[in-house]
Amino acid sequence: MRIASLFLCVLVSWNLSAQVDRPIVFNIADEMPYFPGCSDLENGSADKRHCSNRNLIVYISDFLRYPDKAKALGLEGTVYIDFIVTETGKIFAPKVVRDIGGGCGEVALEIVQNMPDWEPGIMKGNPVKVLLNLPIKFSLKASDLQEEMEIAWGTLAKESVTRQQLLNNTNEKVTVRDPMGNNLDIVELAVVYKKGRKLKEALSRGNVNDDIKKLLKKMKRGGEFVLLTTVQYKGKFIEVERSFSII
Repeated sequence: MRIASLFLCVLVSWNLSAQVDRPIVFNIADEMPYFPGCSDLENGSADKRHCSNRNLIVYISDFLRYPDKAKALGLEGTVYIDFIVTETGKIFAPKVVRDIGGGCGEVALEIVQNMPDWEPGIMKGNPVKVLLNLPIKFSLKASDLQEEMEIAWGTLAKESVTRQQLLNNTNEKVTVRDPMGNNLDIVELAVVYKKGRKLKEALSRGNVNDDIKKLLKKMKRGGEFVLLTTVQYKGKFIEVERSFSII
């Protein structure tokens, strides 16, 4: 899995237009729905919204595939999916509202249909149905710079690690090196743990903090964890990530 990869750019946006035929569905709520894995964070906080968006990106990057037909035709662009998050967090009535062809719409729709339950939107203290619009970008262009960046964490050298190896590195520093081998300052560090359809995340400003250490202790065999870093390089903010399977 590579979030900042050649084929995926996900931005969460909320459709604010009126829906005459769905009077009980809100386009905007006091508290918009959250993708799962962020329940420990405070509702309405920037950290929780950031966590929700990032977990959504992790989920989509795991399941998004570029259709062979679209690749053969050189098709690129953005597919837009409308869907409702119900009062219980279920996904309801997903549909493609803009397609680019080549099977991309079908792939994007399937991803939304198989989403885990969200935290529902809240209006005046009560859970409500909320209509969301999700754009998923299909691109054949790779980011060479991101590929050339390297993440290192303690003694973790392989893509498969044991739980004990993770715990042995809790006091080690995460580093990111540029193509010349120079260490870069990490603006933000996130650790995402995925097992089945469950996602949990811990954030820091670059160090392995207590929240990350607590999450590491919860990781189990058969899961996957991802180091997500944001670094500044030549005046640009770049996301670099590395994933590990827990054996």
